[in-house]
Amino acid sequence: MSGQLGMIPEEVDELATQLDTKAGDLDTVLTTLTTKLQGTTWTGTDYNRFEEQWTGTIAQNLRNAAEQMRTAATAAREDAENQRIASS
Repeated sequence: MSGQLGMIPEEVDELATQLDTKAGDLDTVLTTLTTKLQGTTWTGTDYNRFEEQWTGTIAQNLRNAAEQMRTAATAAREDAENQRIASS
């Protein structure tokens, strides 16, 4: 550790950008897999159970994770801006 206290705002901005990017990646994964699931010829009780789990739990968890990452990105950007103001 270098002995510097606080943050380097540009590093936190980069973190925020990555959080937003990866949240978008989760959105893409969700859309891709949902489309693939809906496009299968799979039928029956196993499909019904799986599809219910996918739409009821798994997809919602992915949406929640993406939203939490976007929220964290916003908070990180605000923290970086506050650090810039405090340091000027």
